[in-house]
Amino acid sequence: MEEIDKHKSDFYKYRKAVFVIIAISFIIRAFFAYSFELGNDEVYYWLLAANPTLNYFDHPPMFAYFINLFSFGLAYDSEFFIRLSSLIIFSINTWIIFRIGKELLNARMGFIAVLLYQSSIYSFVITGIMIIPDTPLGLFWLLAMRSFLIALRSKHIAKREQRHMILAGIFIGLAIISKYQSVIFLAGAGVFIIISKREWLKKPQLYIAFLLSLLIILPILWTNFNSANSNISFQTDRVQVFGALTPIYFMREFIGQLVFNNPINVVIALVAIFSFRKKKFLKAHDFQILMWFGIPGILTFLFFSAFSATLPHWSAPAYFALMFISAAYLTQISHRRVPLAISFAIGLLLIILTAAYAQINYGLLYHNKEKDITNLGVNDLSLDLYGWNQIAEGFLEKSVAKHAETRTIIARKWYNAAHIDYYIAQPNQMKLIALSNISDNHEYTRINQLRGEIKKGENAWFISVSRNYQDPFVHFSYDFEKIEACDTIPVLRNNKVVEYAFVFYLQNHL
Repeated sequence: MEEIDKHKSDFYKYRKAVFVIIAISFIIRAFFAYSFELGNDEVYYWLLAANPTLNYFDHPPMFAYFINLFSFGLAYDSEFFIRLSSLIIFSINTWIIFRIGKELLNARMGFIAVLLYQSSIYSFVITGIMIIPDTPLGLFWLLAMRSFLIALRSKHIAKREQRHMILAGIFIGLAIISKYQSVIFLAGAGVFIIISKREWLKKPQLYIAFLLSLLIILPILWTNFNSANSNISFQTDRVQVFGALTPIYFMREFIGQLVFNNPINVVIALVAIFSFRKKKFLKAHDFQILMWFGIPGILTFLFFSAFSATLPHWSAPAYFALMFISAAYLTQISHRRVPLAISFAIGLLLIILTAAYAQINYGLLYHNKEKDITNLGVNDLSLDLYGWNQIAEGFLEKSVAKHAETRTIIARKWYNAAHIDYYIAQPNQMKLIALSNISDNHEYTRINQLRGEIKKGENAWFISVSRNYQDPFVHFSYDFEKIEACDTIPVLRNNKVVEYAFVFYLQNHL
């Protein structure tokens, strides 16, 4: 009886601590979400949410549903509201993490898993502040993991386990229409069932779960098979296998996984995995399930990176499973409420956040050494989140006043186009058309048609930034009768010019 009371007391104590963490974390992340302009990917995702379709050129559609849901159909389309789904979903994920940890071992393990999740740069920043497809992916990945754990941990397959197997199928389907690497998670679960839980192969709920997943992803499969531009092909073409070995890509992926998932957390996970045989801090069955949920995704992208360029956040959801292994290990070896290693991990995250804020707003680590102003800022990644409001203001004050009747802007690359669309065209009821091939346009190929393209004889603006300078005389000399350099708009940060926007006036579209 005393032990039961202690478990209840611990649960309430740690539950309260988790709620406090969720509240503090939300405030911090909301501050950053409000403070920074949208990055290249984020502003493109706003564009896709503003032009909904069943499936997109380069991504499945779930992130767009989330943006529209939490911005009330883009009735509120400031940076904060576009990112609001990430702020809220991260908080929900934190609670799911706590529940999984508690179910695997106890409330203290759930609490430590929460701290590991909160100290991950991928979780806290990339999916907790910024809006990308990983925002819905993280939610459904965790929900699927919890349901699979409940279904697969028990020695007996009762009604609860059967229900959660069906739920796991639903969540996997939703994860796949968030991001395609969820298929790797599904494969890991499938291999575990075949190896260690064959009794499920005789249960109809397993096949019902698979059919429900298939039913959920059927619309995106249909659009891929009936479209000249398949986003499944687009994603798979980004990963070339069995080509020439590229050690630089492998090292970039390896180091990226360390950094994105917090190097301290990754080291804890490795130590925990290699310590399991001696310490047995989890049931062997639970350890195996978590390993199958985590390791295949990590190794898959390390393997791909040996042959082609990958991005480290592609594998990051696989580290969620390793967080629980780490949490169980720390629960056993440390009696501190917050283990010392996690204190260092949180400290590292706070240092990175502070440095990022200072860099984006003040450019402390960047010094202008470019003599050619068309290349100014080319190596400063922090400018992805800075400067477009200044460009918009300068363009409206200097350029539009000269030719107020011209309401069309053209662009080339999807990311520059989306920034101009969000910060200049959309607020001022102007039309933006991307004039390039589909590899540069991405979803703009479809959106151009919705907007009526650019007409013969029409005049247009072109804005090129020095971070990614595009010369209109090179790209559009055969499309327009005359091209005129109109204005040069400086972007100031900390009273220094860190970037230029070059405005051109293009006359008489041929």
